[in-house]
Amino acid sequence: MKPFAWKLLTRTAFVMVHVASLATVATLMALDGQSTASVIAVVLMVAIVQFLYEGWAIQAYVTYRSGRRDEILQLIRATVASKVPLEPAVRLYLGERTTQSATSFVQLFIVILITPIVPAALFFWGWLYWRRFDRRVGEFAQELYDGVPLDDAVVRFPAVLHSEARLAVRVGMVTGKLEVALHRADRRPPTATWLEILPRIAYPMIVLALITGVLLFCFSAIVPKLQKIFVEHAVVLPTSTTHLIDAADGIEEWIEVIVAAILGFITLATWATISSWVCWHLPGVTYFYRCEMRGRVWRMLGLLLEAEIPLPEALQFLAESEELPYAVRKRSRQTRQSVEAGQLLAESLWNSGLLTRSMQPLVTAGQSAGTLPWTLRELGDYYSETALTRARRFSMIFGPLLLIVIGIFVAVAAIGLFTPLVALMEKVSEQ
Repeated sequence: MKPFAWKLLTRTAFVMVHVASLATVATLMALDGQSTASVIAVVLMVAIVQFLYEGWAIQAYVTYRSGRRDEILQLIRATVASKVPLEPAVRLYLGERTTQSATSFVQLFIVILITPIVPAALFFWGWLYWRRFDRRVGEFAQELYDGVPLDDAVVRFPAVLHSEARLAVRVGMVTGKLEVALHRADRRPPTATWLEILPRIAYPMIVLALITGVLLFCFSAIVPKLQKIFVEHAVVLPTSTTHLIDAADGIEEWIEVIVAAILGFITLATWATISSWVCWHLPGVTYFYRCEMRGRVWRMLGLLLEAEIPLPEALQFLAESEELPYAVRKRSRQTRQSVEAGQLLAESLWNSGLLTRSMQPLVTAGQSAGTLPWTLRELGDYYSETALTRARRFSMIFGPLLLIVIGIFVAVAAIGLFTPLVALMEKVSEQ
């Protein structure tokens, strides 16, 4: 199965299972006669629990896999630098790691304990065990032992290295500068950085969703009784409380639109993890994604040109590299066609979207001065690091700002809920 089809199948199944579980909870509560606000509150709570548990599991899995891939990259770098055979080194590394396999059954019991459905836990553990990293590294070492070149082995077992490292291996094997190429790929993967950034953004949003669920429950279960008491004592509800009740009623009236918007957001987020075209054009993501992809292309193109590979052939190599997303390969192909038609590299990269207007004079100057490979490598490193730095700064600003908004929201809700209680106590004391 092709990677895109596999990603589409797994992501769609994952989303559909969770949407179906939430829809089942909502349907059962609606059939039980619960109000719309109560249904929304409970569904929010269930969704938060699912997100926290599975978000933790996914983050742990991706962090572990990223760390293991980095170990393999460092191992390959060390063997290439010391000019020793790679296959014995990989087997020695694997032998050291497999001594920890006795913990597999402990992992199984932990998964069963934290997963409500035992068959699902068994399936999940079995799937992880079958796809475990050590097994793939062992098959990778066997390929090397059978005489398969390193670049072909990493293509057959892509899970062993992250995409930029695989591309660096292929570029290094083509150019004969594997050590230099691996050095350029020895940088923190963007996935690890995003795992650091996303919790800062997700935490305030989870808090907001939790508070919203609690307030909706209060307005569906407590406020109606409070209204009845006020009517019996001939007391008018405060204006702040009336506005909050109207807002809760508005949520019930627009529930279809809200559900459709949430499903649309989930669908868009799912496609963003599958399609490079969506990431390239999706607002809020496009800047960081384009910066990372452009930096990767510039670094590898600089290495290819440094090995005196003709520019059209270097661009064709990138256009055929499966390690690059489809959107980037398509633009590399467009750049090659423009260069073959006689355009300058800077202009061709700009027309295909692989170069920004601000960087165009630098690439032109590097090409004129004969330092184009060095210019592309340095610009690639700078551009990628700049994008990740800005993403970190954005997360550090966005989180506190959203917490301030949440604080204002909580203050307004508290005033709306406690003001009628104070008015009621004053009315009772007067009597």
